[in-house]
Amino acid sequence: MDAWAEFDWIDRDIAIGDTVLHVRERIKRCMHTAANPHNGVRDADTLGALRGQFGHQDFGIYAEVTKGGNISLGDKVEVL
Repeated sequence: MDAWAEFDWIDRDIAIGDTVLHVRERIKRCMHTAANPHNGVRDADTLGALRGQFGHQDFGIYAEVTKGGNISLGDKVEVL
């Protein structure tokens, strides 16, 4: 699967194991990754790095479970 392929799944359903999810929207990366874990100071420009490397600040997708089921390690993601 190509990097950021999940962005093409917006408004589509995906199946993982017995579970079906409806993909709603992209997730914007929050500022927490900019904070130094030792002192809490925001000293890393992670959002700038995402924007500079990939042209966006998104970091995944939000999806809603529409059919519950089991998901196991190794299950493939299928776009329906």
